[in-house]
Amino acid sequence: MKNYLRSLPFLLCTLVLLAGTALRVIDLGSVRFHSPDENTYASQAHKWSASGIRSVADEWESHPELAVFPSPVRVGFLLPLRIAQTVSGDTTPGAGAELSCIASILCLGLIGVIAWRHLSPSAAPIAMALFAVCPPELIAARRGWMESFAGCIGALILLLMLECLRRPKPQVWLIATGALAGLTITVKETSMSQAGLLLLLLCIAYARQQRWRDIVVVTASATITAAMGAWWVCHSIGSYSRTAEFFHRSYTAVANAPYGRMYETGTAASWIKTTWIADPLLVSLAIFGVLLLITKRNTLLLWCAAISFLCFALPLTTEHRMNLRYAALGWAPLCLLAAAATLAIWQWLEHHASNEDQHWAKGFAGAIFCLALVANYMSFRERFVSTDLQDLSLRMVLNQPLPVIPER
Repeated sequence: MKNYLRSLPFLLCTLVLLAGTALRVIDLGSVRFHSPDENTYASQAHKWSASGIRSVADEWESHPELAVFPSPVRVGFLLPLRIAQTVSGDTTPGAGAELSCIASILCLGLIGVIAWRHLSPSAAPIAMALFAVCPPELIAARRGWMESFAGCIGALILLLMLECLRRPKPQVWLIATGALAGLTITVKETSMSQAGLLLLLLCIAYARQQRWRDIVVVTASATITAAMGAWWVCHSIGSYSRTAEFFHRSYTAVANAPYGRMYETGTAASWIKTTWIADPLLVSLAIFGVLLLITKRNTLLLWCAAISFLCFALPLTTEHRMNLRYAALGWAPLCLLAAAATLAIWQWLEHHASNEDQHWAKGFAGAIFCLALVANYMSFRERFVSTDLQDLSLRMVLNQPLPVIPER
């Protein structure tokens, strides 16, 4: 019986991983219309294979109307997308959707490993189950966006840094972790922000332990790799000044685009409401998970709370950027916080319910949790699949009527 109880969390993790994989694969081919960003990424990767990334940059620069679409500076994502197109033989956004699906499945597994090693084995299947049916993540996993890819990298960096913190002599791990964190400069601005925050948190933890050599190793690795990544981006685009101009043009164009003003503009209250509507189960439990920081000094919970705050606060600092895609890296940390909260509720029932009522209380709580997971998935199908929602912008998620549908 004891051996069965020990193997139960692993069995549940396996079942959740299979279920989460199935849910992503089932909805992969149900996209009727691909969004402009998906088409842009697919086109850029295909043209890179045909005539080089420099020609993609030339085209983006010579057509001012393209400034509202992603610029070709994100070579750290375009290269894997180009490989996916080559392997699949598909140059449409479908190849990007397949890449997103694979990345989301890998992230699901990474969340299980993180929870297992740094919370408890019992928390692992809970965190995985919450991520498996998270509606914003499910919609990203069926689209040729880069959010699932970036989220997978973020989860891997989180795991590696936590492992480095636990090891007495993690030099090789530190070099690999710093290198991966530095490479995020080639992926997306939000990825770089998350990696920078995690690097800062790791250095603070090492400073408290007076492990100065480890701080130097991981910082040097991240700095060198970031410099190499920046050189790769600038060399691919043409020059440093041209790359900087691309960032400036893209930022200015998106800030002034009709799409941003009509779909991605709102108040802080509407942004909070959008986040809650997207996944009420996860957000509610994660808030309770943040409260656990008062009683539990757990490094993972602290780091997850910091990452989540960063991811969901960043869209509020920039005008016309209230889109859940900009906060996509926050869903995995929220799942870990929510898993800790769920496990705490479960343990509270064990301690406070009588022996006669304990089985009934735990069974009832488990049934409610499972029903909530099913409701989450049904919400995803109703809100995102049946409507073929093209984006996760504030007004699209809130389903607020608009007089016209502006072009990007």
